[in-house]
Amino acid sequence: MPFTKVHYFKKISSTNEVAHDLAKKGAKEGEYVVAEQQTHGRGRLQRKWLSKPGNLYVSLILRPKIAIQEASHLTFVASLAVAKTLEKYLAMAPSLKWPNDVLVDGKKIAGILTEIATTGSKIDFVIVGIGMNINQEKFPKSLSQTAASLYQILGKPLKLDQVLEQLLQSFDEWYTAYLKQGFSVIKEMWEEKSVIIGREVEVRDHRKRIKGLALGIDKNGALLLQIPSGETVPVYTGDLICF
Repeated sequence: MPFTKVHYFKKISSTNEVAHDLAKKGAKEGEYVVAEQQTHGRGRLQRKWLSKPGNLYVSLILRPKIAIQEASHLTFVASLAVAKTLEKYLAMAPSLKWPNDVLVDGKKIAGILTEIATTGSKIDFVIVGIGMNINQEKFPKSLSQTAASLYQILGKPLKLDQVLEQLLQSFDEWYTAYLKQGFSVIKEMWEEKSVIIGREVEVRDHRKRIKGLALGIDKNGALLLQIPSGETVPVYTGDLICF
């Protein structure tokens, strides 16, 4: 499924927001939105995504024939696509952190935000938003220890259109594999690249904290934690801290 129709903007509120509106108006699978800058970029849990010019902000419109509970699979498809794209530029392999972060040397270089629209028990469309730190020279002090860009790692700027082309090609390959072979192939590869498998972690949300040993992900993308009692429990959302 090639990505052939682009909706390009110099500055918009959010690529996910615009892609959502386009999809509601009938945009086809494979159309995508790219912006040079976002004024209200979003991350998970309603957080703001810092969206300076020079980085890559793209949202893909998908219309997969899958169950609602399987929509989370597409976050992992996108994570692999981003990691494979970055591998073309880096000496070190990127690692993946549940549920949606791509890291290089322990610092976040990309994130994914997947949003769905449904009617009853049917998916109308899925928007997969991807933000990649490409040409950002420095980050605010609050992020300097946890975020990185390709520019900082390589010491030179990259052509955004080239990175985007490689990302779309990589996503197409992994998305096609997922639709043909199911989630097991994605799950296996994601766990191979995961930075958390076999480590003690804590997942926090606004209601609770849960600690345990990260064992992997289940068929719906939930994190499987072995808690101190020895029981294995699935965790569906929250912020993950590694120890």
